[in-house]
Amino acid sequence: MKILITSDTHGNLNSFEKAVNKEKPFDMLFHCGDVCGDEDMIRYYAGSPCYLVAGNNDFWGGLPKFIKVKLDKHVIWMTHGHRYGVDFGLDKLYYKGLEEGADIILFGHTHRPVVEENEGVWLVNPGSLTYPRTRDQKRTYIVLNIDEAGKIAFELKSV
Repeated sequence: MKILITSDTHGNLNSFEKAVNKEKPFDMLFHCGDVCGDEDMIRYYAGSPCYLVAGNNDFWGGLPKFIKVKLDKHVIWMTHGHRYGVDFGLDKLYYKGLEEGADIILFGHTHRPVVEENEGVWLVNPGSLTYPRTRDQKRTYIVLNIDEAGKIAFELKSV
């Protein structure tokens, strides 16, 4: 199973569309928030099942604050991250993910990619496809592959 993970597009889908076209076909897409009204366009470009959450800039549209999805042996819990203070550390987010029974916690907000594992629980932030906050200013996303045995592999990519 191939999953595209994106975040923080902030109303500009140029790099998002490039990432989608580069990675197609994929089985589903997770967007970690700050879509800024582009929910329908994101779903259209993806052409696959999409999971989107509200970010701190998503005032309208009724997106959920978090989503929990069970995929075979894995539980993905996704939120934007601002409600859990991710600018100041990942502990609150990590413990909330544990409380939700997740082994993969997806978040955005910081515009900086993160792929780290702690005792079998993954904390994953794809960065931003519009306003990266990294030294190299790369517009990033993540591809998650889950094989038939349930083994997971994350790959940080840029457009």
